[in-house]
Amino acid sequence: MLIRLIVLAGVMLAVVPAESARAQAWSAPVGVSAPGAIGLRPEIALESSGDVTAVWNGTDGVSLTVETARFSGGVWSPPTTLSDTNNIALFPHVATGPGGMAVAVWTDYSGPGGDLVAAVRSGGIWGPAETVSLPGADTSNARVVIDSMGFAVTLWSDSSSGAEILQASRLVGGNWLPPENLSQPTVDATDGRLAVDPFGDVTAVWSQDDGVEQTIHAVRMTGGVWGLVFEISDPSSGGAFPQVTADSAGVATVVWQTTAGSPAIGSARFSGGIWGGATIVSTPGADCTEPGVAVDGGGTATAIWLQSIGGGYVIQASRHGGASWGAPANLSTPSPDACAPDVAANGAESMAVWYRDNGTYLAIQASRFVGGVWSPAMDVSVAPEDGAFPQVVVDASGYATVVWESRDGLDARIVAARFDPNAAPAVVPLMDDLAKIAFLLALGGCGLLLMRRRPITN
Repeated sequence: MLIRLIVLAGVMLAVVPAESARAQAWSAPVGVSAPGAIGLRPEIALESSGDVTAVWNGTDGVSLTVETARFSGGVWSPPTTLSDTNNIALFPHVATGPGGMAVAVWTDYSGPGGDLVAAVRSGGIWGPAETVSLPGADTSNARVVIDSMGFAVTLWSDSSSGAEILQASRLVGGNWLPPENLSQPTVDATDGRLAVDPFGDVTAVWSQDDGVEQTIHAVRMTGGVWGLVFEISDPSSGGAFPQVTADSAGVATVVWQTTAGSPAIGSARFSGGIWGGATIVSTPGADCTEPGVAVDGGGTATAIWLQSIGGGYVIQASRHGGASWGAPANLSTPSPDACAPDVAANGAESMAVWYRDNGTYLAIQASRFVGGVWSPAMDVSVAPEDGAFPQVVVDASGYATVVWESRDGLDARIVAARFDPNAAPAVVPLMDDLAKIAFLLALGGCGLLLMRRRPITN
């Protein structure tokens, strides 16, 4: 009888629905873009104070602009337009730095090509947009980082000469330095990404296509000077869509999608002054795509990606604690529309987000890594609006902010929700050791099978 009571209590605790977890830990979504305005494809960055800066594309049906808002003091500021409303501005990215500094970059189409344009926030005020690329450039895929001293580096691809050349510029003393070529002028360099460590060293990575194979290349900037370029992927497996992060010790971790055979998730790390060999993070033979990576305050990196399973996609993650990548964990259930994963980490916290079709609407979902395990998937958005392209940041205290594109019919707007770790249910075993033993004895082999199953998702 005692065992039966323990089993019953354990089962009752185990079936807490994911929606209850959302209600306890996640705030209700709030609008970030202006009421009635259309907002698309947000990007966000965390400030050291815990404030958050977001940028996105806004449109009135005629022009496309870059908009921004800041979360501070518990509320979002009214949006500010950064770009020239007479031009077409696309694909903004943002980074934050010391003292509330921020830099937003985007491609601005005011002529036959697209200029790389940047705006700087200092003292809480955004300055005017300034062209960083050379005259006649045709840029795309702008990225930016800021180091602890307030020096910014921006990266983009320029196809004005035929091949897509990766270029970079540095903000020093309030002025953007002339662009430098990082890739070879005869091959295509795309999907550039940046990471900066606390020492001010910057790592740039990209996918390079010479017409025969795609490979991942990397270069580091130390003391304001770019070093040698290294091919860090395995030539036999290739690489595309790289992502990079850097920890407090200066270790850089890169992940990418392999391009030969069945796509997998590859990785390489820069540590001790050298690049290590390429490894495979995902399950061998699995079909994987859309990689992402983040690193927490202890130097543990988390990689996230999509894996095809039975005609659908499941969100998977693996963690690297310094020795090797761990076994992949499922964060969601298979769904044809599960996609766009993002991951953030800070302090001892990691948070993954994505969107998936739950049968009723496209839901923004999240999973938190705490206590050594990933939590069951939590709904962040609410019906009936569809959600897409979520972006997440998490501060050192575990408070997370998710911003996404919320769709109601043909219209889209930018909304956000906050995660309060103090209101979240603990992600710990649901029974003490005695109860677990009784639970397994009562269920026999089925109990062992249940213990091996992935976490239940909504």
